Amino acid sequence: MKITDIRVKAKDGVISDIVDSAVEYINRRCGNAIGSVVYSEEDVRPTEKFLEEEIESCDDYIKERIEIVYEPLEFSNLAEIQGQESGLIVYGDEVIICNWSSADLDGLPKLFEPLGLISLKEKFNAEKVEYCENLLSELDGKNVIYDFNNDFETLSNTGGMKFNIYVDDNIQAVVYMPDDWN
Repeated sequence: MKITDIRVKAKDGVISDIVDSAVEYINRRCGNAIGSVVYSEEDVRPTEKFLEEEIESCDDYIKERIEIVYEPLEFSNLAEIQGQESGLIVYGDEVIICNWSSADLDGLPKLFEPLGLISLKEKFNAEKVEYCENLLSELDGKNVIYDFNNDFETLSNTGGMKFNIYVDDNIQAVVYMPDDWN
């Protein structure tokens, strides 16, 4: 499941200040109570349940005019996924290890020799896949093509979260965000 924002909105064609106020109120309450962004299937139901209970507490006029929507989040840079500034990007059998924040790289960083890392500033979606206990083993058989700070050696016995990155619903890369990296 792609990282998704679950919220309520007015049904198509509904134009009402009262409904708009109720939508804003419910979404704010959800955001403050449990958050509206879900990272995995098991996160969906608690958010849905919260929103369903909030809708149920509304009067019939509002209930009939709002709905729960699921919108995959669109990211501009890798740091937006979970606030991490650096990690590993795997394109097929090639690995880039970099600090995508310090290079001010919006979109997916790619290596273009002799220029170095650049980004085409494309928007993308992300899917939280799993936690990996040993990132070094995840890279077995892959070719590290960029590692400016020589961080590859520090990956032994380092775990981290794995994300699939999609552009236009096609998987473009796999990103690993190592524990204890900023």
